[in-house]
Amino acid sequence: MKHRDWGQYLPFNRKGASTVEYVMILAAILVSALLLSNFMANDGQAMIKDKIMAIINGDLTGDTANGGGTDSQSGNDAKQPSSDIPQPKELATSPNVKPKKEQGKTQKYDRKKAVDYARKWSHKINTDKYEEMGETVDCANFVSQCLVESGFEMNDDWKYKKGFTIPLLDWTIGSDYEHTWTVAHDQFKYFSNKKNGYSEGDPIKITSPKQLRELEKKGIIKEGDLLYWDWEGDKKINHATIITDTKDGELKFSGHSNSRRDTNVYDTFENVRDDQETKDTVIYIVRMKDRVPAKGGKR
Repeated sequence: MKHRDWGQYLPFNRKGASTVEYVMILAAILVSALLLSNFMANDGQAMIKDKIMAIINGDLTGDTANGGGTDSQSGNDAKQPSSDIPQPKELATSPNVKPKKEQGKTQKYDRKKAVDYARKWSHKINTDKYEEMGETVDCANFVSQCLVESGFEMNDDWKYKKGFTIPLLDWTIGSDYEHTWTVAHDQFKYFSNKKNGYSEGDPIKITSPKQLRELEKKGIIKEGDLLYWDWEGDKKINHATIITDTKDGELKFSGHSNSRRDTNVYDTFENVRDDQETKDTVIYIVRMKDRVPAKGGKR
């Protein structure tokens, strides 16, 4: 295979070239070198640098009318970006773009599971998972269990961890829990606080059986809503229960500490207020949202 002599194609390497031709070629090279040197000595380096930075930043549209600005500047001679060149997406910090609000994670409140658990365990203790806090103070503990069994997730403000149960004695020690889990008043404050994300509006305060009947007719109370009792009417919650039936326009509840299963709210409220010691009894209903905070959501 023959090797080409690339030099034979260069003008100054042709055989028979005249001396004048050599001189012209050398003169052209010298002039070009002088022009390039002058260009680089003045604004040439800056212009080349600007152009390289423009290319890196995605501005591929060329020079502007004023020579040295970018295409985003005004000017009659400024070139417009080509439609087939992808442009940088507008950042979220732009005044024309509204940042999305961070939404807390939520999950469905399975009311049926809460009601089923309340009915199943209304007259006994689920010792496999929980413990009885006491024969007369187990009401809030039981309501908390109903919510967890419906899918509610515990958090730092409302939690329970069972301790060690001593065999034969059926006595549990070392359990870890918050007052919002076991104390009716603290539990009411926690779930009725709209900032925690569980309640639908403010709690409904009922001061008379007549007012309760009017509420029942509205049909806004659902199974799984929470029912709290204030025996003295002093805004101090004494008892926690859960609504487990709303059929036929009558509210019924279930709970512990005096075990109840689907007990009529109206009849109980009326009987309690007939007692001289509890004649000032007030009840509160916390309407729970159908979607409640999930793990990592608002608490």
